[in-house]
Amino acid sequence: MYFHLDNASYKFARVGIATSDRPEGPFGYVRSFRPLDHESRDIGQFIDDDGTAYLVFEDRPFGFRIARLSEDYMSLDKEMCLIKEHMEGGAIVHYNGLYYAIGSSLTGWRANPNKYATSSSLEGPWSAFKDIAPPETNTYGAQSTMLLKVVGKKSTTVIYMGDIWKPKTQWESTYLWMPVEIGDGKLWVPEPRPWTLDISSGAYQLR
Repeated sequence: MYFHLDNASYKFARVGIATSDRPEGPFGYVRSFRPLDHESRDIGQFIDDDGTAYLVFEDRPFGFRIARLSEDYMSLDKEMCLIKEHMEGGAIVHYNGLYYAIGSSLTGWRANPNKYATSSSLEGPWSAFKDIAPPETNTYGAQSTMLLKVVGKKSTTVIYMGDIWKPKTQWESTYLWMPVEIGDGKLWVPEPRPWTLDISSGAYQLR
């Protein structure tokens, strides 16, 4: 488990590692560090189709970075690139030979228009960022946290996973999970509505 480790002044800016023999824990703390000597606050992780794992982390004030994890996941062994946008909530998916990276502006707990960029390589160059939903909706009140790819026997569905923060009642914060419209360099989160997913076929259906 990788997590953001910080102090009250928000200047510690480190990642921490904890391990467990079971997904449900208990987890034991291992260590903390600044990834490749860079500041790290909001983080995400991405596993490519070949099984290689990466850390996506916000390095204020430079942007967010993508770095490759070692084979044992206990350290980082290579920086792939710096995306020079002041964003957090970084998430990546590899779809039909193209990488899609999404992120959220630095507005604290307030939702904002999430955006995406594309590249044929994690090392870039990356395209300009574009909206993933109508900007006036502030991504339907959500902040990006992960893009989950479900590969089935007939098709592939990519799910946008976002946090819906409620600053005054944190315990009531919820999530937005919606299948995205993706392909040919475009990514779009449709207006939230009920949907179902067939895990075997990989196809989703809006209701």
